[in-house]
Amino acid sequence: MTNPLLSICIPTRNRAAFLYRTLRSITQTSVFQNGNEVEIVVSDNASTDATPEIAKVFTDKYGDKIIYSRNEQDIADKNFEKSLRLARGIFRKLANDTLCFADDGVKTVLTVVKENAEKRPVLFFTDKDQKTDCFCHSLNEFVKEASFLTTWIGAFGVWDDDLEKIAGFSTHADKQLAQTEIVLQMVADKKEAIVVNRHFGQNQKIWDKPGYIVEKIFGQYYLDILNGYVDCGMLSKSAFRAEKKWVLQKHILDFYFSKNLKYERTGLFKNLKKHYAFCPYFYTSALTACINGFLKDLENRVKIKRRGVEGNFRKQWQKRNKLSSVIPVKVEYPNAVCVEDGASGELFVENCNPAENALIIGKNVTIGKDVRFVFNGGRKSIIVPDNTEIKNGTTVFSNEVF
Repeated sequence: MTNPLLSICIPTRNRAAFLYRTLRSITQTSVFQNGNEVEIVVSDNASTDATPEIAKVFTDKYGDKIIYSRNEQDIADKNFEKSLRLARGIFRKLANDTLCFADDGVKTVLTVVKENAEKRPVLFFTDKDQKTDCFCHSLNEFVKEASFLTTWIGAFGVWDDDLEKIAGFSTHADKQLAQTEIVLQMVADKKEAIVVNRHFGQNQKIWDKPGYIVEKIFGQYYLDILNGYVDCGMLSKSAFRAEKKWVLQKHILDFYFSKNLKYERTGLFKNLKKHYAFCPYFYTSALTACINGFLKDLENRVKIKRRGVEGNFRKQWQKRNKLSSVIPVKVEYPNAVCVEDGASGELFVENCNPAENALIIGKNVTIGKDVRFVFNGGRKSIIVPDNTEIKNGTTVFSNEVF
């Protein structure tokens, strides 16, 4: 078999329902189905949920066009490198397990790869949906254009021969910035990069995300990495100062003072004093962000009170399931549920454990009244095929197969 041109590499852990949507979005495209130019790599980081069952659905259907590998132990962000090295493609692109590709998203990425396969510059995908790409010939130009999007794994890609030359890919994995250091290193070495400002996908919204200390990762670790390039003369001090101010005002403070974003907070000044203690704009920007955050929180509290707890839950549900008319009657762990386009009816889920189970409702599924989806051992997933009609009063158990 000839090596594919593009490998979409997905490191994942305990997000079976999200992974299903992501894999669907790729495998339903014509460029994947009608040729061998694209492969998918799923590196399962010791998931305890239905991830292996979900992966099997796709490997059974598409064979060796999908590589599935499972780690016996959780290796955290080192799984990024693992997924890339499992791949066979000429260009290997990381993708979040929550990233759904747009209808032409895979084709867009593949087209860019084909256009640059001979010269092989660094390719960086921002998903900004702008009219023009940006050609960068120095690290200063790249940092100005890409900014802190270098921390997003969905933007990262690497040519096969470049990956072979990289030692210590996971050096900064413990700081959750493994690929950030690598893309900066490649740009510094090659001095030729294209920031691809074309839309290719959209992240699914997660209900509750585990601890992610934004102020430490961006206000310390990210800036420490950039500062290392300043020290060796590859990044100018002015470019570093501009990025330091930009990431504070456009990312760190917005996250820190937003009550709607659930992540671990360990102290703003404690984490930012190394790089910002003597910057006057830090204090004025923090005060402004604090006031804005308070006002937004107040506004949201009023909306929640007006809608009620149930009404607010349904509002958030609709944001995440825009193309279906399913009504959640009892869905305690929505992260474990995937509802495809065109589905309708009431959703009632029992005994669902988000660390183990996944409920997949396919496209154009009609759910009757008083239908129950019950997890009772056996399989960890319930998958309702497309165009299925479930009659009133039906109980669907996880040990049954449609």
